[in-house]
Amino acid sequence: MANNGLQRTRKGRGEGWFLFPVLQWPRPFQAAEAKRSMEKYMIKTISILTLFIVFSAFSCHVEEQKDVVTLTNYIGKTYQEMLNELGAPADKTGYTIENAPIKRWNHGELFSKYPKNEKNKNVQIMEVTWEDGDFGIHACYHMINKKNVCFIAKRIRKGIRY
Repeated sequence: MANNGLQRTRKGRGEGWFLFPVLQWPRPFQAAEAKRSMEKYMIKTISILTLFIVFSAFSCHVEEQKDVVTLTNYIGKTYQEMLNELGAPADKTGYTIENAPIKRWNHGELFSKYPKNEKNKNVQIMEVTWEDGDFGIHACYHMINKKNVCFIAKRIRKGIRY
């Protein structure tokens, strides 16, 4: 006769069928072994979690310290807005596209927006740099509606060569 997962108790412990298996308390040597097993499991779990936290913190730290980061939140802001936010600049220069330096931090974006040709040769660019610890915040502005508007902004680690 099938018992359908029900367990019949042993004689001396009562008669009948129960929905749950009869629990047996572990013997003393089994309890010690179970405790050691649980301790090993806890040590492994804590070790894995610690490694995960350390690697997560390291990867976040590395991500924040890139040598060159494009600052999209400054693009479209006027020079005055950035002065209000960042304070006085450390350096400020200006040039036309015709006289623009070829190997600088901004040459790729600058010449893709304003190629060196007859049409753009008189476009005036203002380049401004702010100090930010081990980094410099570099921005290029062009004139739109008689206001200098940022179209390139980058945070660059000092000492990076182009």
